[in-house]
Amino acid sequence: MTDSTCSFEMKPVPEGTAHGWALKVDGKCTAWHHVELAHPSYGTLTAGQRPEGYPSWVFREVHGGGAVTLVSAITDDGELLIGLVQEKRANMTGGELQLVLCIVGGFVDPDEDHDQAQAREGSEEVGLDTVKAQALPGLPINPNRAFFVADINKGEGVVPYALQLPMEMLEFDAQAGHWEIKEKGLLPSVKKEADLVFLPWYEAVTKTADAFALAAIARLLATLRGQHVAC
Repeated sequence: MTDSTCSFEMKPVPEGTAHGWALKVDGKCTAWHHVELAHPSYGTLTAGQRPEGYPSWVFREVHGGGAVTLVSAITDDGELLIGLVQEKRANMTGGELQLVLCIVGGFVDPDEDHDQAQAREGSEEVGLDTVKAQALPGLPINPNRAFFVADINKGEGVVPYALQLPMEMLEFDAQAGHWEIKEKGLLPSVKKEADLVFLPWYEAVTKTADAFALAAIARLLATLRGQHVAC
């Protein structure tokens, strides 16, 4: 399990420093030098003086990151299909509850490691058993290099996994223009497999704004080099 300690430290902003960051608490501006907002399952948001010597804010997720699982399949013609979840995320659509395509995944809970987190998220989000998903090669991903704290030397960050499904599990929906899983209810889930749609990888990369999905697709393509896959 990832070490929960972190050597990155935000110190109080020195008195008299004009930093330009305004803090509002319950709608009222409040003077500040060091602010910390923490959640036991998500992480800690801290505002203060960065080690480089300037005021800013950073967010550190629990264990420094999360886990995402890229579900895929390969057609008989060797075409790589990418499975993404259709979900409503208002923060990605200007406050409107519109469907967007995202990779399966989420935070690492306090009592988990990355492997356990990805298996839990696979079950919760799309009702799939992703225990056998394999971590894709490469460093853990930092979702925002300017404001997120994740020590790659400690294995912190978001770890991408990949799980390939047999094409026999999928069927093509001509009206919707995508593949989906034939038999629903493989595992009890908060969301349903119907939310998981499969597109050719070159379509998926233009139809998702999820940076984790894009990074995972790139790493999966790298692992498939030299195989009989139309990349």
